[in-house]
Amino acid sequence: MTVINLPARAAAENEIIILAHELVQRAEENPGGAVVAQLARRISDTADALART
Repeated sequence: MTVINLPARAAAENEIIILAHELVQRAEENPGGAVVAQLARRISDTADALART
């Protein structure tokens, strides 16, 4: 049986969301960062979906 530490999971989810949003912001500041921004948005969307489960 796998035991999940829910507070630790929530903290990890929040950290992923924060980092992904920061990555999006930094990528958008760099005109050549379109690919990075797209990847960051995908990470952020995935983290948001994970947080809702």
